[in-house]
Amino acid sequence: MITSPIWLPATLLAGGVQAWRTAVQRRVSQSLSLNAAGLVRYLYGVPFTLMLLGGYRLVFPAPLPSVGPLFLLFCAAGGLAQIIATNLLILAFTHRNFVVGTAYSKTEAAQGAVLSFLLLGERLSALPGRG
Repeated sequence: MITSPIWLPATLLAGGVQAWRTAVQRRVSQSLSLNAAGLVRYLYGVPFTLMLLGGYRLVFPAPLPSVGPLFLLFCAAGGLAQIIATNLLILAFTHRNFVVGTAYSKTEAAQGAVLSFLLLGERLSALPGRG
């Protein structure tokens, strides 16, 4: 029996759910203000976040790591950047430019790598060979 790695079905499921969420976001943005539509997008994720945290706590019952002020500052900056990016995506949808908005959202990994390089000086390394 051939088994596929978990990443394959997980990636397909995540891609499908993300496409569905983006389509719903486009519809919601037609009847709500820009900020209200963004808030809906984040509130949609709260139950999933709590379920993932609960699952993590079940699997790893050790105490959660402590957080310091610098960590909270980076979280706030990242959250603000995510809110701005989401509002820009929704703004693209309001101009009936679903393709551009979707393409913009799909380049976020590359954008993150470039910004990590420019702002944090991080370097991407090549994947190690298998053998």
